Amino acid sequence: MFGIPWYIFALVAAVLVAAISVMEKHELKKEHSLEYVVVLSVFNLAIAAFLWPWVKFQVPLVTLGWIYLASILGALSLWFVAKALRHLDISVVAPQTALNSVFAIIFAFVFLGDLITLIQSLGIIVLMGGALLLNRNVLHHSAFTHHGVLAPKAKGKSSGLNFYQAILIAAMVFLGASSVIDKHILTTLDVPTFTFYIHIFLAFNHLLIYRIVVGGFKDLPKGISKAGWLIVVIAVATILSRLAVAEALAMASVVLVIPIKRMSSVFATLVGGKMFQEKGLLLRLLVTLVMIAGVWMLVS
Repeated sequence: MFGIPWYIFALVAAVLVAAISVMEKHELKKEHSLEYVVVLSVFNLAIAAFLWPWVKFQVPLVTLGWIYLASILGALSLWFVAKALRHLDISVVAPQTALNSVFAIIFAFVFLGDLITLIQSLGIIVLMGGALLLNRNVLHHSAFTHHGVLAPKAKGKSSGLNFYQAILIAAMVFLGASSVIDKHILTTLDVPTFTFYIHIFLAFNHLLIYRIVVGGFKDLPKGISKAGWLIVVIAVATILSRLAVAEALAMASVVLVIPIKRMSSVFATLVGGKMFQEKGLLLRLLVTLVMIAGVWMLVS
């Protein structure tokens, strides 16, 4: 597109995803996670509406059903990630978003019959090991003042941290499953049409979840006014990052694009960790780099 090489699109996506994570962490300091994802979904839908001229409206019902199934998993994963990001350090959450690639490969193996190679198996071990390290007490407090990286967490805040780490892992499971469904859908549907419909369904699902959890929409206007201009920037960046990834994948293989896109976790860990003055940042950054190597193994 416009003579721009694929790696520029991949790098743009990485920078945008990192910026989104940092801005989300900032927003979630003053806003509840469910309220935030509902407001963001509504704004995302408003931005996605500009794709209208390129949307094909004659989509088979079966395909719409697959898109809606993916949107259910996506809606839950976005909510759970926001909930984890609100309560955990960004330098803990950002690297673990790479775990969705692990679950995507596992689901593809189980449901699509894709084979898992030896190097992919090693990548799974590296990513799971990295996630385990990030969830230990030594990485939640200080990188060097405690000994024993695998030492158990101290009591007190442990149960709370374990809950948010658990829902982060659940989010990656849902996201991995939805990635497999997305891959199936995009073999027969173009990117603008898919993007348009998935954002309609995501907004609907988040509004439905909000209605069930909160019991009504009375307080939602307050959430929209509280979000301010930054939510608009996040919504625009979200749409642009998804389109940038799609363009990169249209020009180059997954093996090349995904590791560059996953550099977002390095940017988010470094910038977000410094901005929010998180502890143990150096060791977390090293673990993040190792996990990116694990992503490369998965897609190779």
